[in-house]
Amino acid sequence: MTRPRILFTITEFPPIIGGISTLAEVLLEELKKGEEEFHLWAPPGTQAPAGVILHATYRRPSGYLPRAFLEVLNALELRRLLTTHDFQRVLFMDASARAYAFGFVPEVPALVYAHGLEVRSEGRFRDWTTGKLWLQKRAMRRAGLVGTNSNSTRDQTRQVCPGPVVETVYPSFDRRRVFHPEEHSQSPYPDGPFHFLTVARLVDRKDHARVLNLLATLDSLGVSDWNYHVVGDGPLRVSLEKRCEQLGLRGRVVFWGNVPAERLGAFYHHADLFIMLSKWVARGVEGFGLVFVEAGRSGLATVGSRHGGVVEAIEDGITGIILSDHHDQAARQLIELMNDAPRRLALAQAGRKRAEEFFSPEAFGARIRALANL
Repeated sequence: MTRPRILFTITEFPPIIGGISTLAEVLLEELKKGEEEFHLWAPPGTQAPAGVILHATYRRPSGYLPRAFLEVLNALELRRLLTTHDFQRVLFMDASARAYAFGFVPEVPALVYAHGLEVRSEGRFRDWTTGKLWLQKRAMRRAGLVGTNSNSTRDQTRQVCPGPVVETVYPSFDRRRVFHPEEHSQSPYPDGPFHFLTVARLVDRKDHARVLNLLATLDSLGVSDWNYHVVGDGPLRVSLEKRCEQLGLRGRVVFWGNVPAERLGAFYHHADLFIMLSKWVARGVEGFGLVFVEAGRSGLATVGSRHGGVVEAIEDGITGIILSDHHDQAARQLIELMNDAPRRLALAQAGRKRAEEFFSPEAFGARIRALANL
């Protein structure tokens, strides 16, 4: 009997570093446990999981090809794949779906998964010149079936693209990135101070600068026995280091750079509080925020902002807290939580339970299977 053949498409996959890349790898590892034959359409250099057939021909944006031409080339390649192989389903797991927008690409039963960025306008000028949002909407309408990583992204998708069936399918944490007692017993931090932690790329949307400003306010209120650990790298590292100097925080803010997934559990578990205060920017939105789930699964209370899907990743007052938008009130909230170890423990325990119940790889794989009718 011939095995059902499924095409899984993605714009980024390991060794590329990023949340979408990690999530795609976790999901594909889970899905390939079934009876289907999985093919992966991804960029050159992709490291495909064992047992998955790789087509490393997806073209990512570069400075050499105009975006419109690039999208056409990807659509032509998708047409070649669909006409060469008898795929029963296609899972477009991010903006790779734009290749499906072109009428010369054969129609096939498909699911488009949206993380938030794909369905957010970048302004009329960029929307018109890049065509990204138009192509994404056309692809979703052709597929007729869309999964989203949060209710926030679901509502945005329904607003910009009425017509398709749109359902929330919460993503999963990566078990390599969470706490394991036998592997992460040793703390990476020095003994003594209170340890804040952020795990995120150093980009404007993550708003590390707001965290630095809040910590400087703690100093002004007489609360200075803390360290702030920043895990991740990105284009804003130099400017953030300069901001530390300006605020007088040098020596208490540690930039760790990128940390291997297998070591992250120790950083989460041995910190005292996870904090990430994402904000709206022209080219980005926090569609969900899996790092909050990873922190909770690792036994760490979380603090976030009222932004996008963050309010779904954190159950305010249960697994963590959503900080006030008012600076002084937010600083007081942090101080209260620093001084209340039993509350932090209760939040962390609830976060761990919720992560395993709702955000495991097994649960994510089962929800995708059910929605896509695999």
